[in-house]
Amino acid sequence: PDPKKQSKKKTKHVSKSLSPRFNETITYKVTDEEMSAGRVLWVSVWDNARLAANTFLGEIRLNLASADLSVKKSRTINLMGKESEPVSLQLLDREEAASALQQMQEEEARKREEEEHIAKEKEEEEARMRRRKEEEKQQQLEEEEKQKREEEERQRKSEEEKQRAEEEEQRKLKEAEERRKLEEEEQERKEEEAERHRKLEEEEMLKQQQAAEQKKEQEEEAEKKLKQEQEAEEQRKQQEEEEAEKQRRQQEEEEAEKQRKQQEEAEKQRKLQEEEEAEKQRKLQEEEEAEKQRKLQEEKEMRKQQELEEQRRKQEEEEKQRLHAEAVEKQRKGEEEAAAGMQAPPVPAVVVPCSPVVKKKKPLEGVDSLGSLRRGLGGRRSSQTSLSSQTSAVSTYSIMGAKKVVVTGSITMGISYKSGKLNLNLVSCKELASPSSSGQVNVYIKTYLLPDKSKESKKKTRSLQRSRNPTFNETISYKLDEKALENMTAQISVWDKSRLGHNTFLGEVRVPLYSVDLTDASPDEWVLREPEAEEDEGSAVGELVIALRTVVQESKKKGKPPKITVEALIVSAANLPVKSKSGLIDPFVKCYLLPDTKNKQKTPTLMSNNSPTWKHTLVFDGALAERGELSGRTLEVTVWDFDKRGSNDFLGGLMLGVGGACSAEETAHWRELMVAPAGQWVEKRHFLQMTQRK
Repeated sequence: PDPKKQSKKKTKHVSKSLSPRFNETITYKVTDEEMSAGRVLWVSVWDNARLAANTFLGEIRLNLASADLSVKKSRTINLMGKESEPVSLQLLDREEAASALQQMQEEEARKREEEEHIAKEKEEEEARMRRRKEEEKQQQLEEEEKQKREEEERQRKSEEEKQRAEEEEQRKLKEAEERRKLEEEEQERKEEEAERHRKLEEEEMLKQQQAAEQKKEQEEEAEKKLKQEQEAEEQRKQQEEEEAEKQRRQQEEEEAEKQRKQQEEAEKQRKLQEEEEAEKQRKLQEEEEAEKQRKLQEEKEMRKQQELEEQRRKQEEEEKQRLHAEAVEKQRKGEEEAAAGMQAPPVPAVVVPCSPVVKKKKPLEGVDSLGSLRRGLGGRRSSQTSLSSQTSAVSTYSIMGAKKVVVTGSITMGISYKSGKLNLNLVSCKELASPSSSGQVNVYIKTYLLPDKSKESKKKTRSLQRSRNPTFNETISYKLDEKALENMTAQISVWDKSRLGHNTFLGEVRVPLYSVDLTDASPDEWVLREPEAEEDEGSAVGELVIALRTVVQESKKKGKPPKITVEALIVSAANLPVKSKSGLIDPFVKCYLLPDTKNKQKTPTLMSNNSPTWKHTLVFDGALAERGELSGRTLEVTVWDFDKRGSNDFLGGLMLGVGGACSAEETAHWRELMVAPAGQWVEKRHFLQMTQRK
């Protein structure tokens, strides 16, 4: 028994034969105990098919128990069907042995009879034998010839069958190959069809998306156009209402004038000609008196404006003289300090903060001064915003050829921050100045979020016609990160729109956003002021803390003098200018030890940090042969705002050295480094300048 068929063995394959000859021996290693246990030999015959399942032809199952297998002999056994009962090989051997014994006995009897007749027929037999031998010989020759012809015929038929079988096999292989190619072509066609369908679907989806986007753009354009038409319709209605009001007033005046004339005509009829003449003379006298009063008032107003203009000019001249005197005095003191520094004996290095002269702005009315440093959003507006506790500020302003105007009046507005948006609620203006003799102005409001003066930051309200006390009730919004609020200033300016010439400036308000409570959206009244002067390009724009030292670097080779390494410790920066819309900067510091412009040193870039702290050391390794060379070197330090897409923005810089481009504080810091012992840090705070010096 072998359920796993591990004892399965096969003969070679004999092609195209109904009586095949194998002449093969299959051997099994079996012990006597296994033989006595009753082993069954299972022999099956199959037709081998190359392209289909093999065909069962018959089988034999032989029970090998008690069989004598010590003598090798051949046995002929008929094939049986599937699942046939095993046949005992021992029984087969016994039946063959009995049959063989009987045949042998019969053969011996027949031989004895033949021997008896042989003697009698010996002579006849010999004659017959001779004839028979000749006949047999002849017959044998004919039989051999016949067998030879039959063998040749069989070989010919076998070769033909073999050739037909090979041709049939090749035909089947060819048909199978053609079917495979057809299936591959069909598969490729299906894949191409699926790919084409997929592309058509993608193109259809793309067309639908484009159509949806076009529809959306058309809807937005239609909505924008409708809004413009509504605004134009509102302006037209407002103009029609004003025109109707004007016509009504004219009609009332004409009606009143008509009634007055009728009354005067009736009075003329009742009175005498003398009284009419007296009335005429009196009216002439009154008109002359009124004309004189009007001329006197105009002369008085002109003198007042001339006095104000003269006073403003004098103030500007005095301011220029004062600034010039301060600059001269500062230059003289710097030269004296430089001369004193050259002659003074070496002193130990100390840390002294620099204090350059900074041009300060006038504080705004309506907001706290910058010195209060109320940078939280919880602080309330200053009590100075109350209009009742102030007098209207008056100044004269002239811009780009526009008319001179006396800045007066106030603006009512609210400032709040909610859901990532800064909202400027522009309510109304009151008692605005008028550049025209008619006393009417065409007012609109323009806003910026400083320091951003780009087109994206610029926003305007609609223009209101012929009103010195316009009411807007408009809200201008800016998308802004909350971190950027403390670095932004809202600039709100009021203008008179001119159709033919330049628009006229009527006043402005600048509100640092850190100084107001952005959680309170209630409107307040702010006094309009004259425009603030922009900071000079060379003024201070921030602070930088930097420490310097020299390190003696011994040479590894004998006989060579040591070299001097200059190290700059970039500590921190503060109050840097913000030039991006987000209100945040990505600062880094770059240094050169001039006149060497090839050895550039940089700090890491601190992302989204307006008050960076680096504490990073920049090393100019072996830059000097001796300390005396420091007097001929200048350390250029510049601060930059990193920009991934475009060029970096310059935020300020300074020059540490004894050259003409260095200020007195920068020169003093460098001289302290020159006299300080090697390895000792000399730290100072410097104000950055916007001018890149050479």
